[in-house]
Parts: sequence; C-alpha cells; structure tokens
Amino acid sequence: MITVNLEGYLSGENTKVAVTKLGQLVTAPLDFSTFYNATAGTDDTPVNIVTPQTNKRFVITALTIYANKNVTASTDATVTIYEATGPNATQGANDKTIFTQDIPQKQTVVLTGLNIIVTEGYWINGITNDDDVVFNVAGYFVDA
Repeated sequence: MITVNLEGYLSGENTKVAVTKLGQLVTAPLDFSTFYNATAGTDDTPVNIVTPQTNKRFVITALTIYANKNVTASTDATVTIYEATGPNATQGANDKTIFTQDIPQKQTVVLTGLNIIVTEGYWINGITNDDDVVFNVAGYFVDA
C-alpha cells in the first residue's frame, strides 16, 4: 500500500480532498455558486449579466434562460450568452459565444453541471431578438 498525502495549493484555504476506500478522489467545490440575472428590455440590445471583478475570472456552473409568455408565438426567441470586453452595445460586442439557442414561448432552458471559465476582465452579456427573455447565470469568481 502506498501512502498518499493530498494538499491544496491555496495557502490559508480550507481545501477538502479525500480518497475513498474504493479509490475515488473526492474534492469539494472551490466556492458556492451565486446566481446573477438580467431581463432583456429591448430587442437586439445587450444586457449585462455578470460584471467582471479585478484580477478575477468567473466560473459558470449553470445557465437558465426563460422565454416568457410575451415571446412571439410564431417565432422563437434567439438568445445568446457571450463574453464581452465592455458593458454596453459598443463595447459589449460578442467576443466569444458561451451559449446560443432558439427558445419557444413559455419555455426554459436549464444547463447545470457546467465548468466554463470566462476570460479575465470580461463581462458576461446576453442578447436576444425578443425582449421577453430572462437570463440567469450561476457561478463564482476565482483568482486569475
């Protein structure tokens, strides 16, 4: 039998690591997720969902997007969540798409178990061609 010592590299952090008797490596998440949300108010206009923090990167753990009852019944809402260098329509251009999909009226898209890291200093924005969409992004910040 080999003796193994597992330690976290983050000094001062209470890192939880264990190996079960079946040889399974168990680790605790780095942090708990927080939900951030925004509602599209105008067609084809970016909304800010997550504001960047200095010297941090954001880890996305879940996405939920809801197209409410006011989405045009004959045309799905095309929604995109993306990274952007700035918060507004000029600076908020899509630098890297995270997720895009057409969503019918009164439908919700739920994606969990994600582990998507966003570029340091970038905003997470959403945009849709129908202003009746609610964007929710869950995650946490880590040091860059």
